[in-house]
Amino acid sequence: MSSNRTLDLPNPMGDVAEEDTYPRVLHDLTGMEVETLSVPWLTAKDARSQIKKITDCNASFFILNVGMAESLPHIYPIWIRKMINKFPILPVRRRLNNLESQLIILTNRRKPWISRDDYGRCVKKTIERAQQKFQNPRVILINTCHSGDFVERKRPGTNNNIEVLNDELKKVAEETGAEYLDIDSVSDDSKFIYDRVHFNAQGHRQTAEVLRQIMENNSREIQPLSKLQEAAE
Repeated sequence: MSSNRTLDLPNPMGDVAEEDTYPRVLHDLTGMEVETLSVPWLTAKDARSQIKKITDCNASFFILNVGMAESLPHIYPIWIRKMINKFPILPVRRRLNNLESQLIILTNRRKPWISRDDYGRCVKKTIERAQQKFQNPRVILINTCHSGDFVERKRPGTNNNIEVLNDELKKVAEETGAEYLDIDSVSDDSKFIYDRVHFNAQGHRQTAEVLRQIMENNSREIQPLSKLQEAAE
């Protein structure tokens, strides 16, 4: 294995072509081999277990971007939610999603899928396993972007839950020596598709540029948004 290898577990691809996703763009920018594991609706607990399936190697970086699934208020158990997301008939899937949204609003449910403490423990365990498997790589934790009105209307309380889990992720980064990327601070609405959850192609390019800065400049300091936009164009 190349010592210049980057492992990314996992990343939200969004509705863009594979060649426009940030792992592919990151490879083009840096020349590093980028190994990606992306699983729909992957949670912190899933990441902790999925990393076992990756072959031991010498990696320069380990990037963890779990996403916002665990921040959503819910009615259905998570195993039912994952089954619904895989259901092949789109109208039925939408009806079931809308039903849950209505029940969340009626019952005033606001709690996320996972507690802050459990989230932190899962992320720490994932980092520990990555350090063992990949011979102590630099770890970059990407936090979760705040969602827009589209999600917040259907799942009120989502953004508050995102803030709580992001605070825990930052705490874990400080405790473990990982590098913490506040992706909200270098993104704006133009970098997302309609849901403000998944990046569009421009958002993926900009994320790749931010990661390139961290990786090549060996710096935790993130450039201002205006400079990053210029670099990504």
